[in-house]
Amino acid sequence: MTDMVPAKLVKIVVCPICHGGLRFNADLTKLRCTGCDKRFRVQDEIPVLLAQETE
Repeated sequence: MTDMVPAKLVKIVVCPICHGGLRFNADLTKLRCTGCDKRFRVQDEIPVLLAQETE
């Protein structure tokens, strides 16, 4: 994945809305939910997994 957000973390973290899995977008700046297709930004190497911050 990326050195910024460990791949191990992405495997265990789920979407706060539907509990679906998360995957990085092409440029590794956002995580996309495979269930509800919401997108979460990664800021300062930390995924922002707040429902009110989705795109």
